[in-house]
Amino acid sequence: MNKEFFEKIFPSQGNVCVAAIDTEGNIVPRFASNVEDALALAERFIGEQKNVYFTPGTYSGFRRKQEFCTFVKSFFLDLDVMHGEKRYESKSKALDDVERFCGEVGWPLPIAVDSGGGIHAYWILNEEIPAAEWDRWAARFKQLCLDHNMIIDEGVPADSARLMRVPGTKNYRYNPPTESFILNEIETHDFSIFAPALEQIPLDAKFALSDIEKGLDDDTRAIFEKRNGNFEYDFAKIVNLSLEGNGCAQIRHIIENAESCPEPLWYAGISVAARCRDGKEAIHLMSEEYPKYSHDETERKAAQSLREANWAHGCDAFSRENGDGCIDCPHRGRITGPIELGRIIKIARQPDPVGQAPENETGAIRLPSNTEKILVFPDFLNPYQRGVNGGIYFMPPPRRDKKGKLIQDDAELITPNDLYPTKRIYSSYDGECLVMHLHLPMDQSREFLLPLKDVVSQEKLKTILASNGVVFEPTQGNRLASYLMKWTAYLVETQRADVMRVQQGWTEDQETFVLGTQEFTRSEVRYSPTSPLSKNVVRNIRTAGDFETWKRCIQMFNDPGYELHAFAILCGFASPLMEVTNVNGVTLSLYSEGPGTGKTGALYGALSIWGKPDTLSVYDATGNGLIQRMITSKNLPYGLDEQGDLDPKLVSHLIYNISSGAPKIRLMSSTNQEREASFYSKLIAIITTNKPMKSLLQEYRANVSAQGVRILEPEVRIPSVKGYELTAERGKQMIDPLKYNYGHAGPIYVKELIQNIGVPELKRLTDLEYLKVAQRYTNNSEYRFLSNMFATTRVGGEIANSLGLMQFDLDRIFSVVGAEFDDLIAGKKRDDESGREDVVGDFINKNIQSCLVVRDGKVTMEPRNALHIRAEVDNSRIFISTSAMKAYLRDIRMDVRQFENRLKQKGILIDKVRKQMATGWKDALGATNVNAYELTMDMSHLFDEQEAKP
Repeated sequence: MNKEFFEKIFPSQGNVCVAAIDTEGNIVPRFASNVEDALALAERFIGEQKNVYFTPGTYSGFRRKQEFCTFVKSFFLDLDVMHGEKRYESKSKALDDVERFCGEVGWPLPIAVDSGGGIHAYWILNEEIPAAEWDRWAARFKQLCLDHNMIIDEGVPADSARLMRVPGTKNYRYNPPTESFILNEIETHDFSIFAPALEQIPLDAKFALSDIEKGLDDDTRAIFEKRNGNFEYDFAKIVNLSLEGNGCAQIRHIIENAESCPEPLWYAGISVAARCRDGKEAIHLMSEEYPKYSHDETERKAAQSLREANWAHGCDAFSRENGDGCIDCPHRGRITGPIELGRIIKIARQPDPVGQAPENETGAIRLPSNTEKILVFPDFLNPYQRGVNGGIYFMPPPRRDKKGKLIQDDAELITPNDLYPTKRIYSSYDGECLVMHLHLPMDQSREFLLPLKDVVSQEKLKTILASNGVVFEPTQGNRLASYLMKWTAYLVETQRADVMRVQQGWTEDQETFVLGTQEFTRSEVRYSPTSPLSKNVVRNIRTAGDFETWKRCIQMFNDPGYELHAFAILCGFASPLMEVTNVNGVTLSLYSEGPGTGKTGALYGALSIWGKPDTLSVYDATGNGLIQRMITSKNLPYGLDEQGDLDPKLVSHLIYNISSGAPKIRLMSSTNQEREASFYSKLIAIITTNKPMKSLLQEYRANVSAQGVRILEPEVRIPSVKGYELTAERGKQMIDPLKYNYGHAGPIYVKELIQNIGVPELKRLTDLEYLKVAQRYTNNSEYRFLSNMFATTRVGGEIANSLGLMQFDLDRIFSVVGAEFDDLIAGKKRDDESGREDVVGDFINKNIQSCLVVRDGKVTMEPRNALHIRAEVDNSRIFISTSAMKAYLRDIRMDVRQFENRLKQKGILIDKVRKQMATGWKDALGATNVNAYELTMDMSHLFDEQEAKP
């Protein structure tokens, strides 16, 4: 493609048009505001292997019509060589004739382009001519070429919206495709060079723009030819209708008066008969009664009509030869010629292969993988049929006329492009659905999901079809719905519906397990269609690389010093086992302050069991996006990498939702309508972070006790056992290959779970291990989340070891991780003992300016803000306004009742009383009693430095 050519031929004002035309003649025009964008459009079409064109004129809007053209800065010609009724014998002769023409009119040689099938010639101007003015000069230019006996495509020179082939592209009209390229230097010229020759040509009315034939440019003609190719014509039908008085009186006259019919009228009839499917016989049957009938002459005249006329004679031609024959015609204004009375749709039919049985009709509809095969619809779909060139038609039932004769009306076009379902799918979210396939002439075929409930809703159906590129008249909505219901009835009788799963893992009845696009049952592995809601996860659940390489990398995590990393991988195997526990989810947070500890590698190890680890892990997402990924994963491990920058509120909600497993979220259905849906998940989340999740939780709420027992957060340090240090070289051997070798272990592991072990046995094994964990660490149900994590990882590790997926030293791993569990239990006990008292101290520190301190019966510190706290140091009494304290507890998200009960248990809260908070303070005139907490506690450390004499 030549950028210089585009820069010089396009006017600087208006929108540039670049278009693609496929081998069937379908056009896709696109517009750009500058040359760079126009080149990008052309490159895109080139990449799609389509014929690429441009128009020399620019436009005020985005419609490729001459009336919207704004400026043009060239004159141009199309000289046909390889096709066309009038053409040159060779490209060299076409170029010679251009040179002759230029010499005769005194013009410079044009820019010549070999279009792959002919020659395009451009005289590019230095000036940009307004389109209306250019039209007048272009009409003269066309006549000038004709006057000098140039053989040109006459529809080109005066059409500013004409599509011309882009140099540097391929011409796919030929097989193999031919190249289009510029043959000489790109030069521009002043308009004054061309004006003298053009001014010699008068602006004759016959060359006015209004007389230039519209709608018959090559592109439009190709579209009409394709659609008209879906029909053929039957002369016997025309004759029968005409003899019955329901057809054409002119044809009836020719048949009934064959002996005396004038030759011009007979020839008009021959032009109709010759184009019908029974034309070879019809031309003779309508001619043999003529006294001078000759078989050879009839054949010659028919061939002449086919060769010289674009189409059969129309009503105007018949009327000129026999004006009386068209009087009182019932079809006047409804048809353009008698041939239309014989139109019959050509239904696509698959020819039977020689020596083979007819192919099953159900298979005939699945054509995306076999474009050579004719798409055939089953007879069950009648009265809906497919044309041989594509498109869906409705064939109305025959009707009877006033005389009782059966009349077959024309087929109605419903949509010009092939639209049909390839399979049934049942979705728990959308119910019965059809997987629709749409063939588009200039784009790749599209596949989309159509819920059957939306087929019965006219407006929803139209919206879905239109949004996916289905072209139809709005009035055809009922026909489309009926057509789709016909397909549904057929498919219900001929194929089983696939079940679409939104979530990965165990199905609701725990009878099968969904992994990517596979559904594992006790006896087989079958295809599972992907829901639009889960496609971002499913596309990453696949196998790649070498299984042995993966096993070698995973086994390196069993080395000394990598026990926490190995535990993360065990969580990857354990996550599906959470389905049989009494909790919904738990979190493993791998925390380290600095890089290089291998925590992300451990996460990748866990996720690589199931698929592509770097894309299965979530790095950055919205809160709703995080929850949606968790819900889609359901039983597979949920990986989140480098989450230290998460908002504390989001962390709190995330940890809670993981453990609850049943958040309410907003999901998009296949109809692009947002609605609320409830799902649940039971899994293990694995998070890596450079800031402890518990610290983030404490930034949002003071009491993290409940959430603290739902997350195990060991600090991961750089492995440094001698001989096993985590160096850059070891990282390349152990971690990097996981990005390219993954997904092999998951299917093997799932098959073992569902086909050999079974859910009841998995539950028994997990329950036994849970009891062992309770005996070893704690039987407090408060720790049930972590106890189930330990139980499932142990069972999952033993299964994976038995399958040879790895050989981990489970006892050594759990001795290290178990110490973390012990530390968590001890730390929580300390936090619970001091937590509520710390809250009181924090409240006082934050409200020190609202304190009144009394020592030795005297006020030693006065409040500067509203009075909330009264401290009587001598008797160790503090009175705090209950309304102020409750407001503070709401801010730090601590339950008031739990706060009061814990302080009472520790003997700090004496009672709730009515208290005159300002007693003894000179500025307390008019103060009233308020509800207050009466506390007893050592406060010597709280006020010594704050007190000052009033």
